[in-house]
Amino acid sequence: MGQEFVVAWSYLAFGATESLHVFAVRVMALVAALAVLGVFGVVLARTRSYAWALVASVIFSSLAANYRTIGFVLVREDLSLPLFAIHLALLARAVSRPGPRAFLLAGLAAAAAAATWHAMGFFLSVELLALHLWFVRGGPSPFELRGAWAVLVAPIVAAVLVPALAVSGFLLSAPMQLALALLFVAVARRRAASPGPRAFAWVAAPALAGTFALGRLLGPARSSYAHVFELLLAKLSHLGVRPVDPGEISFDARLLWQGPFETLPFGELFAWIGAIGALLGGASVALACVHRRRMAGFEAFVVALALVAIPVAWGIGRTVILLGLCVPLLLIVVHRALDERRRATALACIAVLALVQAASFARDLAQWELDWYMPVWRQDELAETVHWIAANVAPGEAVAADFVNSPAILAGSGASIVLQPKYETDASRRKAELFLTSFYTQPPAEFARVLRERFGARYLVVDTFLLGEPMRWTAGLTDAPAAGSAARALLGDERVPGFEEVFRTGTSELPSRRAGTRGGERRIYRVGER
Repeated sequence: MGQEFVVAWSYLAFGATESLHVFAVRVMALVAALAVLGVFGVVLARTRSYAWALVASVIFSSLAANYRTIGFVLVREDLSLPLFAIHLALLARAVSRPGPRAFLLAGLAAAAAAATWHAMGFFLSVELLALHLWFVRGGPSPFELRGAWAVLVAPIVAAVLVPALAVSGFLLSAPMQLALALLFVAVARRRAASPGPRAFAWVAAPALAGTFALGRLLGPARSSYAHVFELLLAKLSHLGVRPVDPGEISFDARLLWQGPFETLPFGELFAWIGAIGALLGGASVALACVHRRRMAGFEAFVVALALVAIPVAWGIGRTVILLGLCVPLLLIVVHRALDERRRATALACIAVLALVQAASFARDLAQWELDWYMPVWRQDELAETVHWIAANVAPGEAVAADFVNSPAILAGSGASIVLQPKYETDASRRKAELFLTSFYTQPPAEFARVLRERFGARYLVVDTFLLGEPMRWTAGLTDAPAAGSAARALLGDERVPGFEEVFRTGTSELPSRRAGTRGGERRIYRVGER
């Protein structure tokens, strides 16, 4: 829970009268825009120049990657990512002026970011991985800075007190383990009489291995990030191409390999960050290599963070927002590499490119169309389905449906759902696996028993488009469902013993339906006792 409180309290405080979902879009658009404060703060802390910080803010505001959630309502990163950006700004300030208080504030922002979006733990892992890369290269452990240990105080407290973090085992999660390994290295180096820059690099590997072993021993039986790591391994082993045979990868990897977690082609990656992102990225990496002796630890960390963000964005399209955040931060690398005389010229050139990028993006934004909700008539049919359930199904009674339709049923009808729209917990993924495999492989009678006894559901919604093809691969099928399976029977038009069809969309013309368009329909079945 996070932005729900922000929206609800704002709605009450301002006495808003417009529809809640419209108000939510307005409030969260403003909150999401606050990420620019983090970008401004990082660049200002490292360059001591308002001009460089302002240009970085313009670049951030003109990259499509930073508008990925436009048109959506209550998407977690709209609150969590600004908190993460502010964490980086506070971290930059703490590195420039080390002390326990400064690092404590940076850790507080990181804890707030982790507490408001489950996937932020993955972003924090990427941040810690970048710090490890800098250390292995030969730099000091970041925890050797005065008071740096304080950055862990707030995340540890949040891991114990915030229910979502406590349940998911955040205290012994990957980012915490990476941080503890670097802290152990810092302690070991301080105890050494005269450690050289690489004297304790070998300590990192056993420290990291030890913290991971501790996490496996004391943490949850199955990590809430297990499916993410399985997806990454699957993508690496198949070079980002979805295997034709779904049996080659686990169900959890197949479940996640869809929608915003699809592999992002490099052409689309370029479109998300724009020409200025590619130019600034290439130039900053080249300057960092040529002038590596000038690079302070934080500048090297930002370069490493951007380099790690590129394959992460390629592997999981949704994470392109991290790359969009990193691109404007690379200005601090350009600033550090150049002398005072060349900085003014470089800033003027970058400012012109930023304005051109902003004008181009403004033109593209005017033509923006979110295809997630297309075609419109499918959303009308979903509303029709939800209205029927609200009028005919007792409040609180369970309705079984796929995890795409289920959220609308839960939000709009008062009925309970059996599949969550999110599947961070192992239990939620096992439910999805049971539902899909039973639907596609078991006979109707067995599928009905699963619905009644395992899910406690007397109603079933079948989306003939989603269950007809897109989710077959997730369930492990390469071809159409076998004859005699519940899927073959319920996706057809024949009567199915044990399933009474009580509602069907698509039989009447909707105002938004295009003439002759076919794209599936939604059917509601009442599941019999036997």
